[in-house]
Amino acid sequence: MKLRAVTADQSAADDAVVQARLIKPDGTVEGIAIGRSGEQFTGAIDEATTAVPGLYRLEAIAARGGQTIGQSEREFVVMDRDREKANPAANPDQIVRLANETKAFGGRKIDPERFGDLLDEINANPPTSKIEVPTTWRLGQTLPDATAYLLLLVVLLTTEWALRKKWGMI
Repeated sequence: MKLRAVTADQSAADDAVVQARLIKPDGTVEGIAIGRSGEQFTGAIDEATTAVPGLYRLEAIAARGGQTIGQSEREFVVMDRDREKANPAANPDQIVRLANETKAFGGRKIDPERFGDLLDEINANPPTSKIEVPTTWRLGQTLPDATAYLLLLVVLLTTEWALRKKWGMI
């Protein structure tokens, strides 16, 4: 962006101050740094600032001695840069390649005229899915497990106590 502040007789206004701001599509406002380069004022908008597609508005105001001497406003559109949307036409070769890549899972190319037949085929033979749910076992999770664990613990402690009593350690 290049701006030039001039007086009524078209001579350069050397003491002018220029401020610029960018209004984004969502309504947020961002200030733009403006610098002087000879008689012109220049500024730059980085690509990250205009990453969102939509209509942007750039406003610049030139002031001299605290008084506004001029202002300018420009609108520009940032287009969506999505590669998938760049070419909206169908690519039959790519469709065939995708169908061949998924052939092991039932992928195949279907002509648009046969799409109704495909829907009838899917309705007649719906795909079945087998979902395996892993089961876990934790010690003491069920009543028989907890009972067996408790009895084992009691038997071990009783055995230890009986052996200590027999050996005279108590």
